[in-house]
Amino acid sequence: MARLVIQPGSPAAWEIALKPGTNSLGRNPANDFKLDDPSVSSAHCQIVVDNDHAVLKDLGSTNGTFLNRAPVKEAVLQAGHTIHLGGLEMMFYSDAPAAAGSAQVAAAPRAIPGAPTLPPPRAVGSPRLARAAATDATVVLDPNSPPQVPVAAPALPIVGSGPCKHHPKIPGRYFCSHCQLCFCEVCVTTRGHQKACRHCGTECVPVQVQLHRPAAAKGFFARFPSAFTYPFRGTGLLVLIVSTFVLAAMDYLGGSWFFLLWKIAAYGYLFSFMQNIIHATANEEEEMPELPGFDDVFGGAFRLAVVVVSCFTLPVVFSVLKIFEVYDAPYALLITTTALGCLYFPMAFLAVAMKDSALAANPLVVMPAIFKVFPGYLVTLLVVIGVFALRQFGDVAAYFVGSQGYATKDMSTLFLTFAVRAVWSLFSVYLLTVSMRTLGLLYVTNKQKFGWFGH
Repeated sequence: MARLVIQPGSPAAWEIALKPGTNSLGRNPANDFKLDDPSVSSAHCQIVVDNDHAVLKDLGSTNGTFLNRAPVKEAVLQAGHTIHLGGLEMMFYSDAPAAAGSAQVAAAPRAIPGAPTLPPPRAVGSPRLARAAATDATVVLDPNSPPQVPVAAPALPIVGSGPCKHHPKIPGRYFCSHCQLCFCEVCVTTRGHQKACRHCGTECVPVQVQLHRPAAAKGFFARFPSAFTYPFRGTGLLVLIVSTFVLAAMDYLGGSWFFLLWKIAAYGYLFSFMQNIIHATANEEEEMPELPGFDDVFGGAFRLAVVVVSCFTLPVVFSVLKIFEVYDAPYALLITTTALGCLYFPMAFLAVAMKDSALAANPLVVMPAIFKVFPGYLVTLLVVIGVFALRQFGDVAAYFVGSQGYATKDMSTLFLTFAVRAVWSLFSVYLLTVSMRTLGLLYVTNKQKFGWFGH
């Protein structure tokens, strides 16, 4: 099995188990493996695993991809190679036999000619080993491991171990019979062909880790109902309340033409809020993300404007020509172009949000994606359009109630109208969150079909 150890030798080390085929790495959550490091590009590189071979491919990253500290565009990986993605270091490991003349890694269990065959694995009654039931890895003795010379206790075959003592995210691949603990490759010392515990010096038993693959992922229709409860998970309700106040304040400050920049910033922040939910869903996060910052509000406003223009330019142009009597566009044409714009909008928004580029709104990206997942997209379309229509109707009703409240001299009526508008604002943000979660679920359950990031 091919794998990567991220930040080897540090307390923050963790492991990636590479799957057969293409493995995309980058900062964008749409990648197979997300790497949260500012020096890593959104789509930084790919590692293609094919049987006993692994090939590293740079995807035009900003800070480059380095193999053993040399810049590369494409290179064959061998066990023990050091990879740098920008400033992020990782080590490549593989259980497959290395090619002739390539570097060998002592961490991999190796057979010694003439060594006796170890007995079948049996359970070890150590309380510490019983913790394996709570981990995602099962460990069995490597039948090709060399004979062990126990120091404090006989070396027993191991069934069920835990993560590395010092790096909990990495399965322990070596077991110390004296300490009754497991360690990863960077936490043991090498003595000839053997691995020894750094604490007590006991020779460690090499073990094989069999990572349990997660159960088959649920499809879009199975996960769709959860979108309606998503805003209330974890601290979601608090995020909803805070985001309601933030969006309402920015919208209020932009209510005058004198504050046009504030209005643009408000729309940009709204786009960032919706994009944040889509990215969190694409990253398989089950709780509401934190509110986005204000560093890209004008970029968000531009991307949102591009999506709207690409969808509704035709009906707007026909309407203007009709108003100024330049071209008497039939109502059937206006309705048809508006309906097509509504059909185009959700997928265009999803593409721009995921790729973080206004260029993703072009038909060459959007139209194939719609046809590839049309049944699920139809449900998503109904949700998004339904939420938009309900919010428009609710905004009109809330404005009417508010105008009645301003005209009254009864304080109880005034407070009641404020309460009604506040509740509607909160419900409006809830509906917006549900629609963005639905878009995110459409992507995460069909990303292989979309193929937007080379999956």
